Amino acid sequence: GLLFLNYELLKRGCNTIYLGASMMLESLPFFKNKEAIPTFITYVTVQPTEKQLPAFLKQFDKKVANGDDIELWVLGQLAQKIKEKDLKPNQLVFKGISDVIGQIPDLVKS
Repeated sequence: GLLFLNYELLKRGCNTIYLGASMMLESLPFFKNKEAIPTFITYVTVQPTEKQLPAFLKQFDKKVANGDDIELWVLGQLAQKIKEKDLKPNQLVFKGISDVIGQIPDLVKS
């Protein structure tokens, strides 16, 4: 799913970096750029587990966003189990790839 979404983003003019199936949160700040604010997209199917999701979201906010306007978009089967109270304002849950594709115009700067 994530690889297909990467293709759709590229096809619609987004600059992307596909980081693969597994990436440590500690590595993500490397991709922060002062000229462009990245939007991170993750597809959760197995890891983190449902019980680990709140901690994962909190750690993303602390280790990656760290007060910046960096968004995390979350998709996948387990994403649907995220409780609203566990989300930060910069974290969005999508029901599926088509919902993310609908948001692409907001990502592409004219």
